[in-house]
Amino acid sequence: MRVVIATDDRKTLNGHFAISQYFLFYDVTAESCELVREVCFTQFSEGKARVSLKKPFRVDERIEVIQGSDVILVSAIGGPIADRVMANKVYPLEMNAPESIDVCLAKLQKHLGGRQPLWLKRIINHDFVSDYFQQEQQH
Repeated sequence: MRVVIATDDRKTLNGHFAISQYFLFYDVTAESCELVREVCFTQFSEGKARVSLKKPFRVDERIEVIQGSDVILVSAIGGPIADRVMANKVYPLEMNAPESIDVCLAKLQKHLGGRQPLWLKRIINHDFVSDYFQQEQQH
């Protein structure tokens, strides 16, 4: 399962989807967890120092970057943006933040190794997208 974590410090799940500085990509199974990619959303000023962009940073670009992942763990995400993320078959999960990335991944691994709750099965099978949009169309 490909998991993306929104973070500002690369140690803690503490990032809002639209303004976090980093997206860390992990391949997670019940037995292992491996960091496979890191995307940094900062810019370099003329003096080569990193300047954080504390405003929404090209949401379309962020959605494009996470395509192919199964889930993104965030501290917060707005409703309309969450809908767009799910339309791209990535499930956004708002977590109790801040929390250590290692702890978040260990909790997920525990679910993967045991009896999987329905929400996790739907994420793995990408069933949530069709269910979600079918419910929206019925209302």
